[in-house]
Amino acid sequence: AMIFGGGFYGYVIGNLSVIIAHSDLDRLAREEKLGAVSAWLHNRKFPKMLRRRLWHFYKSFVSNVAVLDEHAILTDLSPDLRVAVADFLIDHPHRTQQGLCLREGTASW
Repeated sequence: AMIFGGGFYGYVIGNLSVIIAHSDLDRLAREEKLGAVSAWLHNRKFPKMLRRRLWHFYKSFVSNVAVLDEHAILTDLSPDLRVAVADFLIDHPHRTQQGLCLREGTASW
């Protein structure tokens, strides 16, 4: 019983660690993106009101959208890897229906 309890405790702690680490990566990616937007806004010397509007838009946008750029990741893959990813993510009959062009060397969604 103690072995089972110890194993279960390790399993729970391990899963919590993964969840916390993943949320930290998302938070760091969002902060980096917002930092770049802030620097751009200040560097271009936008008027204060327009800068505020842009900042609020990007802050909302980044918090509601995944920061990960899947298109960039797919574009970097070799054609064979794109096919493997497409086969994994989408059933083969649906790929042509949804207009995915992963086999021609371009990753367009």
